Amino acid sequence: MTIQIAILAKQVLDTEIPSDQFKINENGNNLETKGNNSPIINGFDLNATEAALKLRDDGHDVNITVIMAGDGFFLDIIKKPLSMGADNLVLLQDESLVGCGSTFTVKALSSVIDKIGPFDIILAGRHASDFDNGHVPIGIAETINLPIITYASEIKIKNNHLMIKRITLNGYQIIETSFPCIITVSNEIGEPRYPNLRGIMTATKKNPKIFSFRDLGLDEQKEDLIQLERIFIPENNLNTEFITGEDESEIGRNLAIRLKEEGLI
Repeated sequence: MTIQIAILAKQVLDTEIPSDQFKINENGNNLETKGNNSPIINGFDLNATEAALKLRDDGHDVNITVIMAGDGFFLDIIKKPLSMGADNLVLLQDESLVGCGSTFTVKALSSVIDKIGPFDIILAGRHASDFDNGHVPIGIAETINLPIITYASEIKIKNNHLMIKRITLNGYQIIETSFPCIITVSNEIGEPRYPNLRGIMTATKKNPKIFSFRDLGLDEQKEDLIQLERIFIPENNLNTEFITGEDESEIGRNLAIRLKEEGLI
């Protein structure tokens, strides 16, 4: 039996770009870069890709489809999961998906899953590095009525069941579940593998399957329950006072005096 796996991935701004290279597009309510900086695939989504590939490494027959929603895709960037070993790439492409709220993204991705599925496992990163919300996988689980396990650090298949090691604040849990289900993956799953030359060459020959809103019947369903009102950089009006002294002991005494003057001790 071939296990059908979907991976939800997102193209995001490169998190390694210096902060002075970012700018806010107030008209579009989204972030942009000032230079010719290329985007990246969200790191946690690459962890999810690695989780799927590890199931193949364990000897399971898996077919891996990466699904992305957005616009302005950089083809050489978004093909990275293919070069790592994923089988298919599906894009839902529309400018309305840039800067939209998570509820509309949930509706759009759920429609893609319904169109090309069913899937036995749907994997996603624990959250995206641009807004850190983590709403989409949970919303999709609610929309298509599937159980969801979050923060997975290990996924195994045993006796046609999934065994998932889930990270918690105080350790971990072992959760057993059946197919189908949704799993969000944390970076503890392991570093994403580097694509080899064969994988890169294979990826260059594969073209993504592209859907529009019309293909999914979403033309008249662009209402978003969550509205992004404004993106802005918080103003910082704090003043920093440096405590000086002849040596560390005097600096410590002066600090204690200053804190007492302010009523903090």
